[in-house]
Amino acid sequence: RHLRSVYGEECQMTGRRHASCLALRASINDRVSKLEQHFIDPDGVPGHEWYKHALIGPGPWTDASFQAFPGLAAALGTGDKGIVRQREKSIADIIYEAAWFLREV
Repeated sequence: RHLRSVYGEECQMTGRRHASCLALRASINDRVSKLEQHFIDPDGVPGHEWYKHALIGPGPWTDASFQAFPGLAAALGTGDKGIVRQREKSIADIIYEAAWFLREV
């Protein structure tokens, strides 16, 4: 019902969540793209400042491995509690903003 009211009578979900409406697909793709942008950390990952994703990124010891919360992992590796707290706050703020975005869509 909701899909039809928002995207028109021809819109529906069929089969295994297959959207039969191009407007619906475009809307979902747009929202996913915008959500992903919320996970960009302007400071980057310490030691890999060019890498900006806050949730997953290069591991602290090799570019070949991947690490969840790479900025926090790198901060923990320094042993500096101030840096760790700063990274924790930064990641928490990023996740909080993404959560608010999801509430609006």
